[in-house]
Amino acid sequence: MENKFNFSDENSSLKNSGNSISDNAKGLLWSTLSFFKEILDFRKDTDKAATLHSIKNDISIKGPTAWILICSIFVASIGLNANSIPVVIGAMLISPLMGPILGFGLSIAINDLETLKKSVLNFSVMVILSVFTAYLFFSFFPLREESSELLSRTKPDIRDVLIAFFGGLALIIAKTKKGTISTVIYGVAIATALMPPLCTVGYGLATGKLSFAVGAMYLFMINTLYIVLATYLIIKLLRFPLIDYVNSKRRKLVSKLVTLFSVLMLIPAFYTFVGVLYENKFNNSVSEFLDFELEGIANKDYLIINSKIEYKIDGSPVTNFDKELEVILRGYIHEKYPEHGIIGEELTAVNPSAEFTWLLDPIDGTLAFLTGIPVYGTLISLLHGGFPILGIIDIPMTGDRWIGQKNKKTLHNGRFIKTSDCRVLSEATLSTSSPDYYNETNSNVLKTLQSATVQTVYGGSCVAYGQIASGKIDLGI
Repeated sequence: MENKFNFSDENSSLKNSGNSISDNAKGLLWSTLSFFKEILDFRKDTDKAATLHSIKNDISIKGPTAWILICSIFVASIGLNANSIPVVIGAMLISPLMGPILGFGLSIAINDLETLKKSVLNFSVMVILSVFTAYLFFSFFPLREESSELLSRTKPDIRDVLIAFFGGLALIIAKTKKGTISTVIYGVAIATALMPPLCTVGYGLATGKLSFAVGAMYLFMINTLYIVLATYLIIKLLRFPLIDYVNSKRRKLVSKLVTLFSVLMLIPAFYTFVGVLYENKFNNSVSEFLDFELEGIANKDYLIINSKIEYKIDGSPVTNFDKELEVILRGYIHEKYPEHGIIGEELTAVNPSAEFTWLLDPIDGTLAFLTGIPVYGTLISLLHGGFPILGIIDIPMTGDRWIGQKNKKTLHNGRFIKTSDCRVLSEATLSTSSPDYYNETNSNVLKTLQSATVQTVYGGSCVAYGQIASGKIDLGI
């Protein structure tokens, strides 16, 4: 019997149509990838011999190159003194700072120990000569006040890291191209701004402001490190030939030294990037918080300016109020007891080995202070021969004050207090600031204690320790 519903031809047609669409899609994808590969591939235009010759020739800082460096440092220092951006840019255009830095990256990538030694030597000469020149200038022509151009060179942020890395990539790609692109080299010299930090180091040494010198040198080293890293990666990507030593022992030694140097280069680079990234995120969060919380207040701008927050290495904030309060407390102590030592959380210790030493935490619970939660306070302790004889917890928002003295009963607002009579852990109340402050190991300890106690109270800050002294909380960590 004839089948009136035969769809075999139609199914075959649909199948062929589906295959055709799939083939066309694959072809389009392949064509697109080939198109972008042709645009982005720079390996065909690489002149390896010319690149090696060019980089090695630019490493040396002597003769005319040394004098060009000295003159450019003087020009940059004048620009910083006058707060003139065009003058600083002009100095960066004529400076020969990039030579030893590119030599670093090249030598590490191709196992060239001799070039590495030469780069280290000339890099050291370059830094010393630059800093000494700037030191001489600022010794004879000191700034009346720090310019914005100079202040911006004392601390790296995430933009400096990214500029140094991508500027370094652009520079080494331009160097490896047949017929070097000089405009790229000049642009990278301006963008990465290696010279102003060295001038700032000289300024810091000349004026005795070591924090400026240290911060600026740190910025310079970070910029240098990421340019070296970018150079290393591109040289490796382009598969420049490794130096082959006839002596097998020497080859192994060089390989180990270069590997060690590479690791030493990558560790601080990664650590700095993560640290600067977190600090940048923290600062953005603080700015958003202040803008939102102070909205509608008449003197909002004044409050924001006078509520600057710094980022500590451990991620905890510190306001200028912390420092100002510590200065006030130190002033009172020094006026009354000039021979006593002082150790504070925010400022440098003074005579810490004295017979009597004060310990100060001007604002314990800075996050609570910033968010208006009234559990922050001032902590003061006095040591005699390294042992505490006085302790004070002062809570300004509630008017609470606990005072503990050696061989005397503890006072809370003038009344005698004592700790809890609880002697069994299973009946105790536990207090801690926040579980977020604990790493994995300590978090397990906290969980063990929580499971052994009746309840846990969070967020008490230094108030919780006062309540332990009052007997209202049994245990605090």
